[in-house]
Amino acid sequence: RKLNKGHIVKKILEDAQTRNKAVDFVLCMGDDIADEKMFTSVMSFSAESHCQGAYAFNVAVGKKATNASFYIDDASDVADVLVALSGDKGLRSRATSSDESCATSE
Repeated sequence: RKLNKGHIVKKILEDAQTRNKAVDFVLCMGDDIADEKMFTSVMSFSAESHCQGAYAFNVAVGKKATNASFYIDDASDVADVLVALSGDKGLRSRATSSDESCATSE
């Protein structure tokens, strides 16, 4: 049996569900063909878990044919997605001002 990211994610989600009784949020992001089995495993787990109020998001990094439900243009957009999900609007402005101060100190 060949080990891949899909098998690993499935095992992690099943173990988490066994310990916690419910997995209510999954965010899976990837940028290459090896991530496609991971996306499929998340979708299968989500469909089989029947947990009301549960959310599973598969995000492909880069626009291409994919099993992911969403895509972002490139790796630099990953932080924007995480900030948006956090709901902390100040987080992005703090990160931006920190980046600017680093750029001016060089």
